[in-house]
Amino acid sequence: MSLRDSLVRPVRFACCILLLAVPGIGIAAAQAAAELEESEPRRIPWILADDFELGGLCVWSAAVGAEPGMPLCFLCGDGLLDLAEGEQCEDGNTDPGDGCSATCQVEICGNGVHEAILGEGCDDGNLIDDDTCRNNCQLPLCGDGVASTGEACDTGGNSASCDFDCSPPSCGDSIVNPSFIPPGGFAPEVCDDGGTSPGDGCSPTCWLEQCGDGVVNRPNEQCDDGDLVQTNACTNNCQNARCGDGFARTGFEACDTGGINTAFCDYDCTLPQCGGSDGIVNFAAGEQCDDGNNNSGDGCSSICLLD
Repeated sequence: MSLRDSLVRPVRFACCILLLAVPGIGIAAAQAAAELEESEPRRIPWILADDFELGGLCVWSAAVGAEPGMPLCFLCGDGLLDLAEGEQCEDGNTDPGDGCSATCQVEICGNGVHEAILGEGCDDGNLIDDDTCRNNCQLPLCGDGVASTGEACDTGGNSASCDFDCSPPSCGDSIVNPSFIPPGGFAPEVCDDGGTSPGDGCSPTCWLEQCGDGVVNRPNEQCDDGDLVQTNACTNNCQNARCGDGFARTGFEACDTGGINTAFCDYDCTLPQCGGSDGIVNFAAGEQCDDGNNNSGDGCSSICLLD
């Protein structure tokens, strides 16, 4: 009768080499079984003592011929979860990066093992987020929202307290930060030319220099009162008010028609007046002459017509 016929129930052997304790199995056969066990975990073919023909399948159960107190075999990757032996998982293989490691430990961020195949950039096994490895197992990076060594700040982009390059914001740093209001400014930055000199198009508070901003900051500006009133001392094109600019300055000019006589205004920004102190011949107002008086018979009548 062959060994196959004599073994009527499957058994779990103690640590593989104890195949030697089964009557009729020689050393060579036991070694062959051990090698097969390594290549196909938990699938130990029976070795027949009479012809060394492989046959049957060992389904593990109680040990046969084991010494008292000898622990049963366990193997990571055999498909059977051995919690008592420290296995956290068992996926039937020893491939890393599939959620269960080659030592049957759950592969998670924070276990101290760098598992690049799972997308980890690092894994230092701690919960310190501002060191050389983030808590999400990614390498520190400016813009990740965590200020780490070498970064003055990190808010994940431009903010009122930090530029996108992880440096403190300032007007003149060549970074336009629309969330930052420079000291002395009245609004967030809209320009930044890397300097704080006036008259170059970007003001010392990183605002576009333009007529109407309330600052005389461009070479062609004579004034800038920051308003839209045309009849005060500074016109809307940032030039000092003058007679002939087309805008009657309140309290100083009676009228202003741009330096020409009209029916309603003399070129000197006064109202047309025949005689008196006017002395301006305003043809648009119907005058033919104006000798500065209202006497008739002197060549110019009292209504400024020739006589």
